[in-house]
Amino acid sequence: MNRWIEVIVNIAFWGITGWLITSSYSIVSLDHEIIDGVETIQVERDTALMYKIIWYLSIAAIMFYLNVVVIIQKADSGINPQLFLLIGSVLIVAILITQLSERMGFPVLLRTPATLSVGLIFFYFSTSIAYGAAKHSLKKEKQHQKLILDKKQAELNLLRNQLQPHFLFNALNNLLSLVDQKKSPVLAGSIDKLSSLLRYVIDEIQADKVEVQKEIDFIKQYADLQMLRYDKDEVDFDLTINGTAKNLLIEPGIFIPFIENAFKYGTKPEEHSKIKVVLIFSELGTLQFYIHNKVLVNNQLDRKGTGIAYTRERLQMVYPAKHKLMIDQTDHSFEVTLEIDTK
Repeated sequence: MNRWIEVIVNIAFWGITGWLITSSYSIVSLDHEIIDGVETIQVERDTALMYKIIWYLSIAAIMFYLNVVVIIQKADSGINPQLFLLIGSVLIVAILITQLSERMGFPVLLRTPATLSVGLIFFYFSTSIAYGAAKHSLKKEKQHQKLILDKKQAELNLLRNQLQPHFLFNALNNLLSLVDQKKSPVLAGSIDKLSSLLRYVIDEIQADKVEVQKEIDFIKQYADLQMLRYDKDEVDFDLTINGTAKNLLIEPGIFIPFIENAFKYGTKPEEHSKIKVVLIFSELGTLQFYIHNKVLVNNQLDRKGTGIAYTRERLQMVYPAKHKLMIDQTDHSFEVTLEIDTK
């Protein structure tokens, strides 16, 4: 679409300026007549001179776009003598062609003032420099924006790759705690859950977006694995879902760091703990994630930086103006409220 707009603007530019120059400089005489009290103006134009001006406009057009190409291609290396030499060469060639045309009488045998032919070339030459510089600037800006997007995508991929090993390491440690226990069907179920988690991490999390329901299932299985470390009723994991998440897509793994943080600092063997998680979905495509837990393990909570810090960056990349993240942290409790507009 932008390409077509540029073409239309170029056609309009040449049409308007060409018409103004041709109609103005081809006038030979102006006769004023008053008939029945009405003043009329008779304009006489030299057709041969009009053709000559159109010829010079053709030379100017070739010079114009040749100069634009030179500026766009060579300006990347900066303003240097080579660029000035090329631009100057375009101007000199254009002037030489106009003067040779005058001397050879081509395309029509009519002499035109040097101020007209050379002035016309200089006008379009100056305009071509401004146009070429503007196109080069826009080209550089597009390249810069593309580099920023590519960099952010690379950073996002890196963050995902950093999060996955971190989570897998913790999950494996949880399963290792079962090794010394008596044989139990719980072990088989745990391995099955871990298999599902691994499958999700390998297959689903690589996508740009996943269904929210899959993310909810992932949270439940993750919590089940975490609670294997504790006796029955030691950890109360309360997950509440309000609204429907049908057809809603979300950045994969965006909630897990908060869940992981809650288990890491909000649970402790031989002590009762509760982790409350609420997910609220609206029909407008907005979701709210809330998690609250008491702080039972105070081993430098402010160093939780890896998972949650990465999540902050991911949210900023994927939902730059469509999310609100509030973290309320005290010595005794930790609370997170996250709102995301998925549309």
